[in-house]
Amino acid sequence: MNALSPKYAWAWIPAIAFGSFAYSEDSMQVPIEFIENHCIQCHGPEKQKADLRLDTLGFDFQDEDIAWQWQDAVDMVALGEMPPEDEPQPSAEEIESFRASIEKGLTSAYDMPREDLTPHLRRMNRHEYRYTIRDLLGLNIESFDPTSSFPNDDRYHGFDNLGERLLFSNYLLEQYLAAASESIDKVADIPSKPSRFATAFHAKDIQVTFGNPGEENDHIESPYFHHRPFDYYIVNVEDKYIDLGHGDRPLQRIHDPRFEGVPADGYYDITVKAEAIGRINPYDPEILGVDPSEAIQMRIIANNPKVGATAYGYNISNRILADFELDDNAAKEYKIRVWLDKGYTVSVRYPNGPLKFLKYGKEIMLKYHPETVVSNYRDEFSLEAPPGEIPEKWFSEVYQGPRVRFHHMKIESAPVSQWPPENYRTLFQTKALEVDPNKGFEVIDRLAQKAFRRPLRAGETQRYRDFYDQLLKEEEDPLHALKGALKAILSSPDFLYIQSKSPPEGSSMQDAITAGQYALASRLSYFLWSSMPDAELLELASQGTLSRPEVIRAQAKRMLADPKSGAFARHFTDAWLELHKLGTQPPDSRTFPIYESRNLETQIREETLLYFKHILNGNRDIAEFIDSDYTFLNEDLAELYKIPGIDGKAFRRHTLPKDSIRGGLMGQASIHTATANGIDTSPVVRGVWILENILGTPPNPPPPNVEAIEPDTRGATTIRDRLIRHKNVESCAECHTKIDPLGFAMEAFNPIGEFRERYSDEKGNPTAEIDTRVTLHSGESVADLREMRAVLRETRKDQFLFGLSKKALTYALGRELQLSDRPSLDRIVKNTSSAGYGFQDLI
Repeated sequence: MNALSPKYAWAWIPAIAFGSFAYSEDSMQVPIEFIENHCIQCHGPEKQKADLRLDTLGFDFQDEDIAWQWQDAVDMVALGEMPPEDEPQPSAEEIESFRASIEKGLTSAYDMPREDLTPHLRRMNRHEYRYTIRDLLGLNIESFDPTSSFPNDDRYHGFDNLGERLLFSNYLLEQYLAAASESIDKVADIPSKPSRFATAFHAKDIQVTFGNPGEENDHIESPYFHHRPFDYYIVNVEDKYIDLGHGDRPLQRIHDPRFEGVPADGYYDITVKAEAIGRINPYDPEILGVDPSEAIQMRIIANNPKVGATAYGYNISNRILADFELDDNAAKEYKIRVWLDKGYTVSVRYPNGPLKFLKYGKEIMLKYHPETVVSNYRDEFSLEAPPGEIPEKWFSEVYQGPRVRFHHMKIESAPVSQWPPENYRTLFQTKALEVDPNKGFEVIDRLAQKAFRRPLRAGETQRYRDFYDQLLKEEEDPLHALKGALKAILSSPDFLYIQSKSPPEGSSMQDAITAGQYALASRLSYFLWSSMPDAELLELASQGTLSRPEVIRAQAKRMLADPKSGAFARHFTDAWLELHKLGTQPPDSRTFPIYESRNLETQIREETLLYFKHILNGNRDIAEFIDSDYTFLNEDLAELYKIPGIDGKAFRRHTLPKDSIRGGLMGQASIHTATANGIDTSPVVRGVWILENILGTPPNPPPPNVEAIEPDTRGATTIRDRLIRHKNVESCAECHTKIDPLGFAMEAFNPIGEFRERYSDEKGNPTAEIDTRVTLHSGESVADLREMRAVLRETRKDQFLFGLSKKALTYALGRELQLSDRPSLDRIVKNTSSAGYGFQDLI
């Protein structure tokens, strides 16, 4: 064994000699010379950067903590991240020798059995539960959400499906019981005979409720503007039409609060007659805050008025049904067919209308219509007092600004082809609205086998049969008794937990193999569909052929082609790219009104999802996630990106202009918005995002007692100036040298992804010029994101592949990766690169 210099020998000898697992030169040649020359200066007795000290670490690879630290060390050296660029650099031969030596010792760590890697129970998270209920019971979940009262699932590094993080509680158990009851009732409690439903609302029917419904101070009035303050700007003119003049989301929408909602679940035809009024008007667009060249939009929304404080305010059950661009001054009927749940109502909004009407209404009145202002009429703006006298003209009679003019709305049930519905027939094994008590056991066994996602074991459903018999004796109604037993099945751990139980003790080897096949079916389906296996997967499991490589590959391709794979695109990107943060800190509506008016949160997410699916389904090169010459756009997103010539609301693949700053994930507004706080941006946050999600090398947490960088809203200094001072702190410099250049390359995008050349102060006035020129930690100088993407694609492709594979494998397994997963991970990376870096090949 090579000897350390006397300076360090005292520290190394005890660690190696007295470790619980010693190595001889035959098993491992310790690379002491490499460590002394290139590591100890920063990770020895004098300094311990990243809290890593190698001179006392030793080589006991059966100690998991030690093995992890050596694995991280060899990875950093192999990536060129260590030694730092200002230190003597080892040759390629030295690096390979060091890597081979350490990995030879790590081989024993890879092979060590670990209790936490044995098949373990992992409960479904919220969206997995919802999708499983959909597929198990045949329910439409566009609005129905049995998990709405569930606590949020804990996220760890973006993932919300890690078994060790999905804890159980008494409260969650109560919610599972309630969700099971609600879901079974949704299928079972249906009308005896579907009747055709039709209703219509005209201007004279629409009334306004003030105060919360049901409270003592609530009252209903006809919505003439004359005696209401400006923030309720809905005008009913002679019962012929209603004009809605603003886009304030928490305030009025056009609907009849007396309507109790549709009488049953089903598809409904909705027809709204409306037109755009006043798009071209004499008012200053800066006051209104709207672009007169933009078409006036009408949004149709469904919600459950029993959810939330008031039907007028924000309601968590809101679902956008459709957006229409209205014709100017020409009433026209706009029609859609949509699914509505029982009790849901429909309302109309003006999403791109002027915001803060209380403010702009006053400014317009004072500037353009002083004849409507009387002695104390302005007090009404502050709601301090009603007007003291009646003006000659009401503001509503002279206002010429943009409005949605509503004439009427019709809601009609769509024709029903069969009754009872298919999901009722399937669940209760009947074609009539009658439950045969003698078929109760058959119904119970069938649902249990489907819910447990495997064959039933002898006597396994007896408890549910006994419960059914007990309820049948206590209740006259067989349907009620059967519902009780079915709800119990959906409250069982065999349903709530994804991993199948191991066969009972004493079972045969064949039983164990069969159980493994069904467990594999569930793992595969919850990976790619976030839901239960379908009949084809379960059939292959029953045949014992699912685990064959050619079979499971064919199934993976089939499943990715199924629309249900949209769950993988949605929830894996939520975890990997941190898109789950969208909506948690929405951009300020005063600074970025277009974000709300154009429903950009939905549209920027759609761009990324379509982009992700395009690369996956086409088995395209994973490097396109870093850089590409195309993306998916519609007219709203094209306007945000300042790309001309794109019309229509439908998203399509578009080749980007030559030398576009867009391209790849780092050019997309979803990423810019998710890495901002709704008000300003931080190159540190965005730099950390690139390190973790593009390069796969997340930085260490910041050291304690280091103050965060506060934004300078006056624009007196630039973020670059402040970060340079921040990096003068020695404990910060090591990480910020890697983080900051990556983040600065993305500073040309504001909090909603618009390109900018200057920062702005809190009033929106331009301040300091944005400088995106940086020198990367690896030594390359780039002028902007465009050049940085090209460098990363050229030099970091394999690194990106490793990080993406690690994220995908974590998501697929539903647990944090362990050292014993490393050979599998390396094999995935090797096979994917050999096959041409196709994303579908990786999956």
